[in-house]
Amino acid sequence: LSHMLLPPWTCWFPLLKWDENTTRAVDTGGHSMCVDPDTDCTCYELFRNLTGFLATAAFVLIGITSLNTIRRNHYKLFYICHISLAPFAYLFLCLHYYKSILYLCPSILYYLACTVPVISQALSSYFLNNGTRLLRFHHIPNSNGCVELVFSLDPDCEEACNISSSINAYVRVCAPELSVLWHPFTVSKLSTKNKSFSVIFRATGPFTVSLSNRLLDTL
Repeated sequence: LSHMLLPPWTCWFPLLKWDENTTRAVDTGGHSMCVDPDTDCTCYELFRNLTGFLATAAFVLIGITSLNTIRRNHYKLFYICHISLAPFAYLFLCLHYYKSILYLCPSILYYLACTVPVISQALSSYFLNNGTRLLRFHHIPNSNGCVELVFSLDPDCEEACNISSSINAYVRVCAPELSVLWHPFTVSKLSTKNKSFSVIFRATGPFTVSLSNRLLDTL
């Protein structure tokens, strides 16, 4: 298996030279690494099994950590695996087959166009506006641990309010005292008149349990 995955040492070290006439790898002794004309002998070809295996392994791990059980109960593991493994998987996929970048570019550009503004707004809100103001919270009785949070809404976001009033709108909540990660929550109610919106969550995972307990400590 290692012989199939790992290319020869001449592809790992700068001692490797290239035959300018055949564009094929040769060792320092000048001997060609090709066994016959149909054999993979360039370092790009010899690395393809390894890069393909690493890309596949990364995608498999992303798929496993995307399972509902892991995503719900171990959100930090889900988040860290996706953030770290996704670039790793795409890099080795492009190294395995360089033309795949043509298929990935539209998705990458779309992801960046959707993500960069959100990250910029989140950083701006955190550093310039000291975050979003929590107006009030309420532990809902007889609800098996549900909590309602009511946040203030930026008075200048009329257009955003219209967009956010659609079904399945969600926000990302970060409590630096508890976690550096941004956790998504569905918007349960939006009031443009009172300039506020609310989310409801049940204390089940590590973050929501810590958040619920921290809110109780303020009473």
